[in-house]
Amino acid sequence: MESPFKVFVSSLFESRLEARKDGNEALAYVYKILMNSLYGGFGINPKSTITEICDDNRFKHLIRNSEFISSDMLSKNNYIVTYHSNTEHSNSEMGSDYWNPPKNSAVQLAAAITASARIHMYPYISREDCYYTDTDSVVLGQPLPEDVISSSVLGKFKLEDRIMKGYFFAQKSYFYSTIDGKEVRKFKGPAKNLIFPEWFVSQYADPSRTEQVLVSSNFRVDWHTLNIIKKDTLVRIGLKLVSKRMPVYHCDLWVDTEPIEVTDLSCLNNVGKRRI
Repeated sequence: MESPFKVFVSSLFESRLEARKDGNEALAYVYKILMNSLYGGFGINPKSTITEICDDNRFKHLIRNSEFISSDMLSKNNYIVTYHSNTEHSNSEMGSDYWNPPKNSAVQLAAAITASARIHMYPYISREDCYYTDTDSVVLGQPLPEDVISSSVLGKFKLEDRIMKGYFFAQKSYFYSTIDGKEVRKFKGPAKNLIFPEWFVSQYADPSRTEQVLVSSNFRVDWHTLNIIKKDTLVRIGLKLVSKRMPVYHCDLWVDTEPIEVTDLSCLNNVGKRRI
């Protein structure tokens, strides 16, 4: 008997296929986000960002006793403050054992689901012709068997493109051209619309290269006047090479990556710590 969770995900998948068949890409996108975000909520980071409007006394308390991020004065005795919760700083005033995680979190479920995904993906990402992989996708030099490819069966791969040339740097950071002339590029961050194929070529020559670009935001809030304004901001773009894996070099040439070693110190207290 299938689990209720799997039945629910299967129904979302079928609904997404029906929406795409009917040409309703907006609804198909909603179903996709539901499927991708369903398990992630269980593993939400307990260190969350909180924004609140407060008076002068609360404002002074927060800047002294929290992991303060930013603030703006709205009026003479009103502030809007942004800070982190569930940090060592914020826990200290309540005692070292104080912990207030999200009520709906269940990290064991998120860990089990992602572990199952890695087990399922391992035969493909461990191949010598694997150029790129993400949670449920892979770029290979040689085609997969026909029996593992389907655009309508949950759990099988969908053939998205046949690639002629590509640059794959990190998750959500790549560019490739297909055999039929289509170009696909992906980059996360506020400057994603300023990333062009030439940037990937330059970055491949020097992965540590960074540059500053001017990014225009059309819908920023001026908290002093509560007006919507256009604002230009300098943003530094580059590759975050050590966020999940460490680069491996041979004769000054970037040849591979290896996982970051994480030591589990959760036995020391009920919070757990990470050392990299």
